[in-house]
Amino acid sequence: MAIPMSSRDSMSEPSLRQLFRTSTLSWLAVLALALLIGLKTNWQAPPRFDGAGYAVLAESLRTGQGYRAIEHPDAPRHAHFPPGYPVALATVWTFTGPSFPVAHGFSLACTIGAVLLFRRWLNARMPALPASLLTAALAINWTWGRVGGAIQSEPLFLLLSSGLLVASDQARGKSFLAWIGLGALAAGCVLTRQVGIMLAAAVGIDLFWNRGPRALFTYLLALGLGLLPWLCWLLNVQAGTQAELLPRQGLGELISSQANFYLLRIPDQLFGPLNEVATIFRPRWWLVGYGWGLLATGTILAGLAFTLRQPRWRLAGLGFFLTMALLLVWPFQEAGRFLIPLVPFLLLGAWISLEFLAQTWKPRFPHTHRLTPGARAAWFLLALSLPYSLYSLIPRKASQPASFDAACQWIADQGRKPGPVITRQGGEAFWLMNRKRTVVPAPAPESTQTIGSVIEKYQVAYLIDDADRYARALPGTVAQFAAESPQRVVPVRTEGPVTVYEIRDSATKP
Repeated sequence: MAIPMSSRDSMSEPSLRQLFRTSTLSWLAVLALALLIGLKTNWQAPPRFDGAGYAVLAESLRTGQGYRAIEHPDAPRHAHFPPGYPVALATVWTFTGPSFPVAHGFSLACTIGAVLLFRRWLNARMPALPASLLTAALAINWTWGRVGGAIQSEPLFLLLSSGLLVASDQARGKSFLAWIGLGALAAGCVLTRQVGIMLAAAVGIDLFWNRGPRALFTYLLALGLGLLPWLCWLLNVQAGTQAELLPRQGLGELISSQANFYLLRIPDQLFGPLNEVATIFRPRWWLVGYGWGLLATGTILAGLAFTLRQPRWRLAGLGFFLTMALLLVWPFQEAGRFLIPLVPFLLLGAWISLEFLAQTWKPRFPHTHRLTPGARAAWFLLALSLPYSLYSLIPRKASQPASFDAACQWIADQGRKPGPVITRQGGEAFWLMNRKRTVVPAPAPESTQTIGSVIEKYQVAYLIDDADRYARALPGTVAQFAAESPQRVVPVRTEGPVTVYEIRDSATKP
């Protein structure tokens, strides 16, 4: 069934405009975003997890060592993370040095810019009030607030991908320069997060439908030239690339598992991790979680499916469905992290479906009957987005990261035995140890027999067992090795779930 959409020209002015201008609402939303991120961000916090790896690469570039994993004893050339964010961060740090507050501030600026660009894209397609309300819902979104000030690649990718949406509008004219600029911006997206290749493909398809093969060829030429240096680097390094992670078998089972995961996580990105709690941490509520997941995800997907039939919205639908096609065959989930760049599309899909429902609902509250269906739907989405966003501001005790931080700091300050450290997150430990020691990543859990040879090869001094930092994680290699070879290690520090082991001198000898 076709979902009727109100056009920009036919919708009446909202009565609430007498109380405030919609532009003011948008700026208030951006201010709220800055405050939310500012309150939630520990400005002195070092980079975490993958963000630490990106920051190591940025420091390597800044210090003229090339694109290398300098936290490792061998400082190997790196081919896993694309260079967009490290290059940007290295450029910023060139003026300030490796400053964590500056890196957090750079992320905040990128996130604010992304919200403003998405608002501009919406304003070209819908009346001012619903556009401002959806902008506000995006600004207070709890996932954008969580990563908005983090030292990670997401904020820069959010900025570039939102800019790509706006640039795609400009490229619909007969301008070769606009098509070239669009291709260069798409290359920037891919070089920041490689999943951006699907958004770049969506832009190419949309451009072909609007401007034909000449525009597409120009766009692809600029995109290819922008990606060529990175592709040459990958072919030259040939180790640790993300392409190696793509599955070679068991594709059907993987797609089924991933589809089940994202079925639940899609509404979580907008309204809070309700399904994650219901299905992972409170299993007795799994039926409620699945019921809500089916209803909410179905509503969002129905709206996104409709966008494919509307030229003004088509790029959003293409970007979402093409990206999801890749996520369904990607063997990792990252607790829904991969959905964060898709939040604007999810909001749009929910709004389109709710606008259709609002056309059949007769409001009973005063003044609401004067609002258009689109405005009522946008208000409803904003209201649903508020509770968990406010709840996420409540400070919480984080004992496990603090224990890991203290363990790394102890090794840096009090560890007397020289040599590298083995732990799961090499880049993170490198920063936490003030770059005083190099780090060897722990072998995979199924390869505990190799940890002894790694210890011998690099003359490892300490092991850090931090397996409990990860929800439902398998026992780590360090914990298994310590249990199987107690004569080779001695525990020297334990705090909470984190234990530091020192390698006995005899353990490193042949």
